[in-house]
Amino acid sequence: MTFTLLSGRRIVVTGAGSLRGIAAIRLLERLGAEIFASDVSLHSAGLYLVPRERRIVLSPPDSSDYVPELLRECRRRCIELVVPTETIGLVGLAAAKSIFETHGVAILSPGIESTALCLDRLKFHHHVDSVFPTPRLVGISSPAELMSLPRPFEIEGRDPESGIERAFLLEVPDDLRRVRNLRAVVRRVLPGPEMRVMVLGRERGAVDTSLAVEHITALGEKEPSVFRVVHDREVETLAESVYEHLGLEGLVTVRVLRDVLGRPEVVSVDPIADVSMRLAAMAGRDLVGAAACRALGIEYELGFEPAEELASVRVSDELFVSGCAAFDSADLSDWSTEVEARVVSS
Repeated sequence: MTFTLLSGRRIVVTGAGSLRGIAAIRLLERLGAEIFASDVSLHSAGLYLVPRERRIVLSPPDSSDYVPELLRECRRRCIELVVPTETIGLVGLAAAKSIFETHGVAILSPGIESTALCLDRLKFHHHVDSVFPTPRLVGISSPAELMSLPRPFEIEGRDPESGIERAFLLEVPDDLRRVRNLRAVVRRVLPGPEMRVMVLGRERGAVDTSLAVEHITALGEKEPSVFRVVHDREVETLAESVYEHLGLEGLVTVRVLRDVLGRPEVVSVDPIADVSMRLAAMAGRDLVGAAACRALGIEYELGFEPAEELASVRVSDELFVSGCAAFDSADLSDWSTEVEARVVSS
C-alpha cells in the first residue's frame, strides 16, 4: 500500500548501494516521497531503484569533499531531508547538521556529540560499562597486542573509518598481522541470539517507542538472511535505558546479545536505522517513516498496538540486461531486484 504522508517531499538516501540504503528507498517511496539515491559508485544497485535524473554520485563519505558536495546537491535539487544509511562519514555529516538546516535541509541523525560517542566503540564502552551489562572489551593498537589475546574473540574497528569490519576470529588472519597502526576493539564472544533494537525518541533521552528484531545469519555468511520481530521486553527495556542514559535523540539501533546464562548485554549503538527497517514497518512500527515525517514537521502516530510477530526472509534475484546497460542512459529501475518473503512467526 502506498501512502501520501510524504507526497511531494524530496528526500535523498545516502549509501544507496547498501542493504540499509535499498530498504530505506523502498520504505520512504511507500509514503509517497520523491526519492533521490546517492552513493560513491555509478554501479551501486540502489541507484537504479530511482529514475536516472535522481541518481547522485559523490566522493567517498570519509573524504573532505563529501559534505560540501552533498550540501551542494541538496541545494541544487531542493532536497529537504538527508537519510544516512551508513556509519562511515556520519560524524562529519552530523557536525554539519546546523549548516544543512540553515539551507532548509534536515539530516536524519542525532547531533554530533551523540553520534561521535556511539561510533567510537571504546569511548561508548567506557560510558556504559559501569551502568549496564556489557561484554568485556579492550582497545587494540598493534598486531602484537592482538596476538596476545585468548581466542575466539570478536574484533571491530574502533570507529567506522578504521577500515576493520566486525568479525569473529579463531585465528588472527595475515592481513591483520601486517597492519602497522591498528585501531580496533576486541570483545568477548557472547552466544546470542543477536538482537537489534530500534529506538525512536522525540527529544534527547526521551524514548517514544522501540522494537526488537532478531538477526539470524546462516553458517559461513557475513550478513543475516532472516530477521524476526520478537516481543522481548527485557531486551527493549535495556536498549531504552541506554538511550535515556546517553541522552540520545532521533532513531538509533542498539545491538544486544545474551550471555551464557541468557542475560542481555548491550554491545554497541549505531545512530542509524537497522537493515530490518522494512520488516518493522510491515509489523506495524514504521520507525524510519515516523522519524522522516517528524524531521519534516509532519505528525506521524505509530499507535499503541503491539507489533505483529513477523519474519523476513531475504532472497536475492537477478535481472539480465545487455552488457552496456549499466553505462548508457537507460532507466534501469529494475536492474537490481530483491524479493522478501513475508512469513508469520510460529
